Amino acid sequence: MRILEVIPSRVWVNVRTGAKASPYGASPWPHEGDKANWELRDQGWTWRNDNGTVGLGRVPAKTREEALEVMRAHNARMDENKARYAAPVKSYEDVVAEHAARKGRRRRGAVAVASPTRPSMPPGTKRG
Repeated sequence: MRILEVIPSRVWVNVRTGAKASPYGASPWPHEGDKANWELRDQGWTWRNDNGTVGLGRVPAKTREEALEVMRAHNARMDENKARYAAPVKSYEDVVAEHAARKGRRRRGAVAVASPTRPSMPPGTKRG
């Protein structure tokens, strides 16, 4: 997940009780009469991500510059991890060849192993 941009972090605040609620969920007021008690306030800076989410699961930054620095560091870490863990892409022919090689290594007529959950029976015994 990469950070696309730094945006203002806003929150619904109840002016009577001080309760806070996210602007990304349902409306915080239970009925229209209570709507006048809620206002949308800025509380710093947060991040919009490339997967459509907002925030990084941390407290918003106090300044835009601090949020930009977090964004640069986060995206650099994501790029480094992507380069480190990127798996090479195999061609269809390589996958088929590996499968054939694995299939050829199997022993034909191998002895069956008793199941750990079912007691084994002596050869020639029938269940009845």
